Amino acid sequence: MTEDWTRSHLRDAVCLLRAEDPQGAIMALENLYQTEEDTGLDNLRDAANELVSASAQMLRALSEHAGAGGELQMHLGDLEGAPIPVDEVEPPLRATYRSLLAELNEDHESAAIQLDLLFARDEPQETVTALLHLLLWAASLLDDCERGGARVPAWLSPHG
Repeated sequence: MTEDWTRSHLRDAVCLLRAEDPQGAIMALENLYQTEEDTGLDNLRDAANELVSASAQMLRALSEHAGAGGELQMHLGDLEGAPIPVDEVEPPLRATYRSLLAELNEDHESAAIQLDLLFARDEPQETVTALLHLLLWAASLLDDCERGGARVPAWLSPHG
């Protein structure tokens, strides 16, 4: 499938999530997987890569907009804000988080390796969980960028 096809489904999924329709977002992800060709897993891998890249772009844009510079860091926390060490996070989320952190710091090779680890596990539920987290992060970052006036990837913009 084409990059535009993947991005279109992802944009739909993010918009549905922002509209508080998680089932619709899940169905949009299912459309990426359920194709007539035997490329479903590759499509999901491409989707994960697109979401990681878009999220990293939005994080950098927010940082630049705020006047921050240098290497960017991310911190994991629970609902109360207490820090969570990355090594205590389940493997699929750990790989997703590390992929985003690597992409954020423009280490594309390490970002790809982390996504490869996720997809090599051949655990469909873990893959879906990771993709849903990537969707949540992208939707949240899109909201933050729109509120703060920071750039968003053109393909992800609901206005583009």
